[in-house]
Amino acid sequence: MNKVAIGGLMILFMCLMVGMIAQVVKLGEPAIVDIKHHLCGTQGNMTRLITDITVDNPNPLSIPLERVEATISMNNIEIGRVTSVDGMNIGPSRRTVLRIATALDDEKVRTWWVSHVNNGEHTMVKVQAKFLLDLGLTTHEYPITAVCNLNTDLMNAFRFRSTEPASIRVRNIEAHFGSVDTNETDIIIEAAIANRDDAPVRLSDYRYQFMVNGVLVGQGCITLNKTLQPGTATKVRFKLPLQTAKIANCCILHMVHGEITEMGLKIEPQIDIHAKRCRYSLIEGDGELKTSLMRELFSSVTF
Repeated sequence: MNKVAIGGLMILFMCLMVGMIAQVVKLGEPAIVDIKHHLCGTQGNMTRLITDITVDNPNPLSIPLERVEATISMNNIEIGRVTSVDGMNIGPSRRTVLRIATALDDEKVRTWWVSHVNNGEHTMVKVQAKFLLDLGLTTHEYPITAVCNLNTDLMNAFRFRSTEPASIRVRNIEAHFGSVDTNETDIIIEAAIANRDDAPVRLSDYRYQFMVNGVLVGQGCITLNKTLQPGTATKVRFKLPLQTAKIANCCILHMVHGEITEMGLKIEPQIDIHAKRCRYSLIEGDGELKTSLMRELFSSVTF
């Protein structure tokens, strides 16, 4: 998986952790001032990452954090586990670097994506953490839970436009999900295409491209063999198969980009008319997704 993408979950988790530590020990709230990720490689279906978090503690007392453990679940699918590395004590009136490790199950992230789409683009996000505080003569474990809902409407986020040749008019462009599994996610684009010429227009095939935050998640050329009769409008269906593994990576990258995702698609059919053949970028679309997942998780913390 993409190194930055994996770091998205860790940013979310550490933002939660620092705020919750302050509540537990009744001190001023520390601030995260820097986050650096170091990819440790993959083993089987697991991707491992070390994250260094620099925390500024404004208090004259240290925060005696000894160990952190956490799980991150989405739609009751546990996609990642987090553990602390070395000492976690946050020093007084200074900046301290905390090191944590995460193991992310690539297959579970893809399974979550399928559940999100099949559940009407709804996900329940749950972070369960255990903080072990060193209180001198004893240690104490604090269980903490944060739960919130993630709802998206990805296809309705698109704004479509068309570059039309003189003989064709494109109207009523709509998008929705088709079949989804852990290997492939199908996007269906439907449009009413009118032939304004006095001769039949044949759409023999189409090329497509789908981008998410600059990552190419699907492209190809698919046979269409659709004939548009003169003076008629025909509903044409374009299927865009995408790689679920790449989409899952981009879902995590969404957190790194401040919970903003930019999407873009292009459909270029090959058009035959009057014994001439040409290819047009007939349909293009851009969409933006914004969420407030971290803020909602913060507000849902229970001890």
